[in-house]
Amino acid sequence: MDKEDIDLIIADIKMPNMHGIDLIKKIRKIDANISIVICSGYHGMKEDDNMQFYNIAAFLEKPLEADILENKIKEPLN
Repeated sequence: MDKEDIDLIIADIKMPNMHGIDLIKKIRKIDANISIVICSGYHGMKEDDNMQFYNIAAFLEKPLEADILENKIKEPLN
């Protein structure tokens, strides 16, 4: 994010080296307004207070359908 202009970030909650919420916290310290789309197999996360607190643009449950992902990507960019 320091070297490139980024309009949208797509992240998972469970990742090998960092939890998605930790990633979101780091992103928000750098940019409070960048659109973030979260994809996760944790179905209860959609209602998690962190999703609203960190201003998540969209939360998509896995398995993802390509057309739904495409639409969610386009929404914050419009």
